[in-house]
Amino acid sequence: MAVRNRLGTDVFAYFGGRLIGGAKLWPAVSPSKTWSGTLAGVFAGALIGVAVGAHGLGGPGRGLLPLFALGLAAAAVSQGGDMFESWIKRRFGVKDSSGLIPGHGGFMDRLDGFIAAAVFAAVLEPRAA
Repeated sequence: MAVRNRLGTDVFAYFGGRLIGGAKLWPAVSPSKTWSGTLAGVFAGALIGVAVGAHGLGGPGRGLLPLFALGLAAAAVSQGGDMFESWIKRRFGVKDSSGLIPGHGGFMDRLDGFIAAAVFAAVLEPRAA
């Protein structure tokens, strides 16, 4: 779920921010990110989490509110991971984290939110006693 949630969050945040525009989230760290894009991404990530989770639960109508809340949290953590990686790059005066994916902020810029969401999912994973 973390992978689909992250991709949905990233894609919808980008397009939501471009279409809606508005106030910047944290211009000193990530000059392009807007509040509208962030909220669109988090909301879309939560909906994708519900869709994926409902499929795994056997269909709609079974525990969707907790899935939505979990999706909101995972999507917000994903956005936080993205902002953290941007902050690290700004802190060290680096534009891209690598040259492997030119024009995309580097390799870590594709994985930052995914790693944060994966750690979040691992922490929440129920352990067998």
